Formats: sequence, structure tokens, C-alpha cells
Amino acid sequence: MPMKKLLPVLLILSPIILMIWTCQPSTPAEQLHSGKITVVKNGSRGYGKMLMESLEYLNDVEEIVWVEIDENDVYIGFAPVPDDWDLIIRGAAYNGNREINFGTHVWAAYGERKGWRPGQSTYLGEVTARYGKVE
Repeated sequence: MPMKKLLPVLLILSPIILMIWTCQPSTPAEQLHSGKITVVKNGSRGYGKMLMESLEYLNDVEEIVWVEIDENDVYIGFAPVPDDWDLIIRGAAYNGNREINFGTHVWAAYGERKGWRPGQSTYLGEVTARYGKVE
């Protein structure tokens, strides 16, 4: 008898519990670090983690102090500014776009702290890559 009463309750609660469990992010953004690279916001499609993996080579560039990824936006802090900074951000945009198959925007800042965003101060430059081309 008690099993017959428990069955409808389980049938109602099972989908609700399943929905709650699957909506939880598997890895909080605070835990996505790789050398100088930090993922601030991974996004629902996981672009942050994918970009972090494809831009791993930026850890080897001495002039790069920090890299922050916010979904499909990448912010790079330089100190000092290398002669090829424009080539570095163009390569990051192209590699990011190729990895996530979505527009990737890269900003280069000089002498700014981690957490910098466009509009807070001037920046060296920015570049966008879409459809496999740097604009």
C-alpha cells in the first residue's frame, strides 16, 4: 500500500530534481584559471573554457601580464608593450573565432589592472574576428 502512494510523488518530483541538477554549472568560473589566463564568465555555451584552451600559448608571451575571458570577449593586459602587440591580438581573435565558431573580440590594454574593461580608460587597440576572418 505505501508503495502506491510513493510512486506518484516520485513521478512528480523526478523531473523537477533532474532539471535543477542539469542547470547547475559543472565548474564555477572562479576555478577556470590557466597561468595568466582567467575566465571571468564562461557563458551558457562554454565559450570561456574553449577560448582559454585555444589561447593557452599567450602564457608564454613575456609582455602579457594578464588575460581575462568574458564569454567571447578577450581582454589582454600588456606591460611593457611589445612591438608586435597588434599581431598578438589579431592572432588571439582569429584563433578564438576558429575554436568557438563565433565572433571573438579582443582588446589590448597597457598598464591596466585585471578587471579592466573598455570605457574605463584608453586602450591600445581592439580587433574582431568573424567567419574565419579578422575584421
